[in-house]
Amino acid sequence: MAQFYVVLGLLDYRLCGTDEKQALLAVARRSAMLSTQPKFILRELLKYLSTQRIVAPGNTVLQDLVSRAVTDERSRVTRLLNCSLWSGYGRTYTSKVASILGAQSRFLRLVRNDNTVLRASILARQWS
Repeated sequence: MAQFYVVLGLLDYRLCGTDEKQALLAVARRSAMLSTQPKFILRELLKYLSTQRIVAPGNTVLQDLVSRAVTDERSRVTRLLNCSLWSGYGRTYTSKVASILGAQSRFLRLVRNDNTVLRASILARQWS
């Protein structure tokens, strides 16, 4: 084990501790904003580990970081959509639906009235 630490020191690498894991989570979250594909996030994490000269943690730790980043990003996007849809567009959406329904009922009344006109014109054509 002592040789392991000597090699790490010679290559200027350090182990992945708590602070590094927090930094990895931040990198994973930033990467998830670009793409929520786990492969992409994992590649970005490995790139970060390589550039920062940090020994990669175990697979389970990496899987947990990627899964947490994807879940957080989906929650963030859902929250943003809910806020923007219902706060800014809620009243507009409601008024548009009301106007569409009003137009639809006017159209149906018009069709019913035109339907009688249409029947009369068909009968007129048949008798002429």
